[in-house]
Parts: sequence; C-alpha cells; structure tokens
Amino acid sequence: MKKQATALLGVFISAVLLTGCSVKNIGVYREAISMDQQSKAYVDQVIPKLVQAWKPAVLFQEESDSLVRTTPPEKINAMLQHFAQKLGPLKQYEGASGQARLMAFKTGHYWIGSYHATGIFEKGDADLIIKVIQENNQWKLLFLQVNSEALTQNLIGQS
Repeated sequence: MKKQATALLGVFISAVLLTGCSVKNIGVYREAISMDQQSKAYVDQVIPKLVQAWKPAVLFQEESDSLVRTTPPEKINAMLQHFAQKLGPLKQYEGASGQARLMAFKTGHYWIGSYHATGIFEKGDADLIIKVIQENNQWKLLFLQVNSEALTQNLIGQS
C-alpha cells in the first residue's frame, strides 16, 4: 500500500510539473507571436517613412542605441544622400517578411527582428535587409542594408 501511494504521488508530481512546463511554453509562444506582430508592424510603419525621401531625421529618431554608438551621423547622412541620388524617392513598398527572436548576449536578452522588404524606387528596385531591436519596450532600428543594381551602376570603369 505504501509503495502504491509513493508511486501515485510520483505520478501526481510529474503531472503537475509537466502541466507547469506546458503552461510556461504557451506563455513563451504567445510572447513570441506578439513580438513578431509588433516588430513587423514597426518595420512596415518606419521603413516607408525613411526611404520615401531618404530622410535622416526619421533614421535619427528611430535608431537604436547600438546604431548610435557604431555609426556616426555624418556617415548616415552620406549614405542616405547616396541612396537618394541613386534610387530616388519610393514609389511602392512591398511590405516586410521575417520574424522576431529572443537573443541572448553578454549584456542580456533582447528581442531582435530580422526582415526583408522590397521597395520600388524612381530609378530602380531595391532589396532592404532590416534588423530591429526592442529597447526599453520600444522597437528601434538596428541595421539597414540596401541592395540595388542602381547603387552599383557607373562604378565599373569609372575614372
């Protein structure tokens, strides 16, 4: 009888632990879905404003602490001016695809969203690679890469 009670208690404790783990996993899953939705909405709101006319003010307002530390304002201004000259204004934004993930670094855990979007500009199409990070419960731009044939024209054979 005592062995049966001990075995039954063991089964009960295992069931409670498994249920607790399942509930925790559901919470993490819901948070991940929420972070995906929030970060994508942020990207689809900010990127068109930024690339519409390649406005540095938009980028400076939305840049992450990491971007501030690693890229001087003069370099940002020069890059955006180059993009404006070579691509022109945005004609159509195709929307972003990607996802947010919880990443662990030495400095802590951060939600980082990685996205790809396509923009149709006056002088050519461009693929946009975007990374965003959640800082102080706000999404901020961490990284922007612009790939376009319009950016490389006239580079080969230029004197």
